[in-house]
Amino acid sequence: MTTRRRGRPRTTITTGLDPAMASLFRELEQADITDANAATTAGISIRCMGGYRRGREPNISTTRALLNAVGLDLAIVEKKSNGHS
Repeated sequence: MTTRRRGRPRTTITTGLDPAMASLFRELEQADITDANAATTAGISIRCMGGYRRGREPNISTTRALLNAVGLDLAIVEKKSNGHS
């Protein structure tokens, strides 16, 4: 089922989007938070949100603000070893 926003279907997650941003957009959708509500909560424009969905790279403070909109935060963790030096 497609969530509607102002009479239009929600923008889909772009193929090739950074995995962290794709995960953020999935969290927004699971929490039933529209792009407009997330943008307002994060203090960014709806045009900015659309750019992120289309693959534009956000800065760290914007990413943190969007994560906070769904009750998440940004954390630095040790990268898992993939068996390479």
